Amino acid sequence: MIRFIGLLVVTILFGCAKEETTQTTQNDIVGKWLRVEEFVTAGTGGTWVQTNDVPPVTVEFTSSGKVISNHTLYSGYTGYRKMGTDSIEITNPGGSSRINKYSFENGKLTILYTCREGCGDRFTRQ
Repeated sequence: MIRFIGLLVVTILFGCAKEETTQTTQNDIVGKWLRVEEFVTAGTGGTWVQTNDVPPVTVEFTSSGKVISNHTLYSGYTGYRKMGTDSIEITNPGGSSRINKYSFENGKLTILYTCREGCGDRFTRQ
């Protein structure tokens, strides 16, 4: 009887173990993204403008740490890693890297990066 109760307890513990999931959350950078806005500056502090890219600019962050893009700004980079909750380091095959800030607001991913006056892109999930 004691063996039966012990076996029952072990079965319940393992049967109720939390299931791991690979599903991404709304605020997860993993996925394929379509650029919809870019930050434009002309010495005036800058503004966000809607893009009309042809072909549409996409960037994908895979769960295995790869970056895939059709845009020159991102296509030279092949890998990334998260650095906390608001930064990613993206790397190229030659070993160079850059650190970008990112955030989520209203279902959009914003990526900010360093350029002469400050640059950025906004994306929606595809």
